[in-house]
Amino acid sequence: METLKIIDYLHVGRKNAETRQDLALTTGLSDRKIRLAIEEAREAGEVIISSHKHPGYWLPENEEEIQEFVKMIRCYIFSLWRTTKSARQVLRKNRKQTTIKMK
Repeated sequence: METLKIIDYLHVGRKNAETRQDLALTTGLSDRKIRLAIEEAREAGEVIISSHKHPGYWLPENEEEIQEFVKMIRCYIFSLWRTTKSARQVLRKNRKQTTIKMK
């Protein structure tokens, strides 16, 4: 799916959000292809909003929606970073032990 085509199926404002299921029914594409099309559109510079609080995808109606989206994504990234902390510590510890054993 071309980047601009997924945009054609999205509407402005949270109240007009389209779920992936709705988009799949409308476009005839699989859920996976819808996710990929959204990802590609975002990578191409389109601002497509989604939220844990409000199901679906939409184009921003105002700057506040963009700010909320950025804040949500930043919190998610930080949560993932914290989640991987113990795994990163084990890897560092193992590298040091491996280095010591090799000497």
